Amino acid sequence: MIDRKPRIRFYEGEEGLKEVYLDTLKYPDQPLWAWVTHEVFEVLDKDFTDYYIAKRVSKKILAYVIVPNSPKLKLYIADENKSLRRIKVDPSPTFNVEVEIDLYGNNKIFILAFKEKIGLIIESQKIFNTLKSIFDSHWERLG
Repeated sequence: MIDRKPRIRFYEGEEGLKEVYLDTLKYPDQPLWAWVTHEVFEVLDKDFTDYYIAKRVSKKILAYVIVPNSPKLKLYIADENKSLRRIKVDPSPTFNVEVEIDLYGNNKIFILAFKEKIGLIIESQKIFNTLKSIFDSHWERLG
């Protein structure tokens, strides 16, 4: 039996992906934790990503990010300090991220599949806590 059903919202298309990102801005001064794929830059335009990063920085939302070792993410990594991000690269060839997963707002998870142009926002304390524990373990392991 489920204590409380998680709330799940589904988004489609490029505008839907942007809506999912913008939801993270509703939580100023609270960090977010993310596994990021290079595919974000293949789908979302630079104007939007620049806008989003500027808004996130102005709201003092620090992003802790784990990325695969991909040459396509070199510029993303280089912008770490001015973009209010702390990044760790997982050099393992088995760490292959094809979707972005962000944890934010104390109980929200977003999952974006860029090539399919679909996104989910899940509100669930138990799912959030479990994924945050996995993220923390992964972050710590990367040193």
